This record gives sequence, structure tokens and C-alpha cells, in this order.
Amino acid sequence: NPEAGGTVSGAGDYTEGASCTLTAMPNKGYAFVNWTEGGNQVSTDPVYTFRVMGDRTLVANFEALPAGALNGKFSINAEGAEVYFSQGNLQYQASTNTWRFAENQLDYVGWNNRNISSSYNGWIDLFGWGTSGYDHGAVCYQPWSASNTYSDYYAYGNANYNLYDQTGKADWGYNAISNGGNQLNSGWRTLTYEEWDYLFNTRNPNGIRYAKANVNGVNGVILLPDDWNEDYYPLIDPNTSSANFNSNSITETDWTFLEQLGAVFLPAAGYRSVTLIWYPGSYGHYWSASYWSASILGGSSAWSLYFNKSNLSNANVEKNIGYSVRLVRPVE
Repeated sequence: NPEAGGTVSGAGDYTEGASCTLTAMPNKGYAFVNWTEGGNQVSTDPVYTFRVMGDRTLVANFEALPAGALNGKFSINAEGAEVYFSQGNLQYQASTNTWRFAENQLDYVGWNNRNISSSYNGWIDLFGWGTSGYDHGAVCYQPWSASNTYSDYYAYGNANYNLYDQTGKADWGYNAISNGGNQLNSGWRTLTYEEWDYLFNTRNPNGIRYAKANVNGVNGVILLPDDWNEDYYPLIDPNTSSANFNSNSITETDWTFLEQLGAVFLPAAGYRSVTLIWYPGSYGHYWSASYWSASILGGSSAWSLYFNKSNLSNANVEKNIGYSVRLVRPVE
């Protein structure tokens, strides 16, 4: 319910007293809600196991997601606020002034980011801080901006502002994203430093929050939703910042299963310095919406999530370097 929402496996005839496991898998654009029987909720776990003591008629209920959203729910603070992640990293095409999410979570542009220009007809996905395309007061505010001067990237022209301050137009999420609803200011936004930190280091204290992995040949980090059950899939060295990508080698088929259960993947897409591209496939840098203390380095830096084969941490980095952007939106 609805029929387009997903599929169910495990139904059939069982010997009385046997164990039955039902699995509800949402289709793209839907999220699993719960199992009901006679209109009453019996479980919120998409993989529901029970002992068969008689005939049962169970319904898997799904809900439609906002356009471009994945179905996993992630807590971002102690107050319980939750977000959906976008279906892939943010991408931009200058020749048509079009923003979109990558079609698949494993996708990244890599070396072709060096073709960055105001007329380039390919796609780029490594951006200087606050380059949303709106003239919010920075010298470099266009997605194709390429400057070695960090002060050119001050949000709203001030070292002490975050992307979400003032009008909010310095945040990439303000844009109309073609496969993310295609409306201005529709709810997509960049996570703050505190939210990235909570996601990786605080939420779900007794469960699995993340794991480094190689998924179908792509290095990166898997984020598991709040309701993740470690019995769904065996992951090696979870919640371990020093783990290697090869700790978990995951096939395309297995990744499809993980993604349907709400897993998010952040590919190691490298980074850009003007038109030089560094370490695609080995290093991952994802912007936050938070500047780093202006009292220390004059506002030259902003916070990002950083990872490689032996590290994962929050890092303060120069605003003029091109990093990946992964947007979120609130769970209503």
C-alpha cells in the first residue's frame, strides 16, 4: 500500500510453528513506513520476522518521498530532527545553467572538473564554498568560479557568515534542482559542521552509523540510517575512522539491497584547486554550511567532512578549494 510503493517477499505457506521473515523493499521515490494487520501497526522494521501460528494478512505501507530524496532517515541533532539525503552529489552544467543530483550515489565527475568554465557543456561537481550562482556579496559566487584567493569566497562578502545566514542564497540548496523538485528554496540545504559531527560521532550510540567501503569499484563511506539493524548486512569495522575502504567490498547487487534499506553512499570524488584535480577515487571532501572561526585565520576557512583510506574527520579547509556537495532536506 500503495502498490507502486514497493515489493514484498516472504509470503506463502508455512508449517505451523515455523519462522517467517517478510521483507518490504521500497521502490525508488518511496520509503517504507510500517507493517499493519487489520489496520493496526505490528512492526516498523522492513525485515519482519515472526513465528507462524495461524493465517495472517499483513500489509506493507509505503509513503512517497520528496523528489530526489533517498528513503533513509538520519538524525542530525539531540532534539531528534531528521533529514533525507539527496539521491547523489550535486552537479552543475554551465551552458544551460542547470543543477541536478547525480542519478546514482556512486557517480562522480572526477578529472573532467578541470574543464570548469562559464560555457562548459559538461557537468561539474566540485565547487568552491558558497558558489550557489547567486550574487550574495562574494567576489566568487558562480559555480564555475576558480580563484586562488580565499577571501573571494566569503559568504555575503563577510568572513563571519555561514551559508545559511542573511538571505540563505549562498547555500547551493536554494537553487531549483532539476530532479529535486525544480523549485527555488524548496527545502534542500547543506549540513552544518555540528550536524555532520552528530551524524558520524553521536547519533545511534549503540548502533552502526557508518562504514568505509568499496562499492562496485568505487571507494567511499556508507552512512546507515537511524533504524539500521546490523543483522541486515555484515559490515566490517563500522564506526571506525581509521578503517580502509577495502574493509568492505560490496557488489552492485548487494548495494542495491543496502540502498533500498536506506543506506547513503558518499563517493571519494577528490577535490579541485583552480583547474587542477587531486585524488579522485582516493579522497573525499564534502562541504558544510559553517565557516571556521574567523578569529583564528581571518575567515579563510570553512568546515568540511574529510576522509581517505586511513582517516575520517571534520576538517577546516580553504574556501577557494573545490569540494563535493551533498544536500539534505528535512523529514516532514
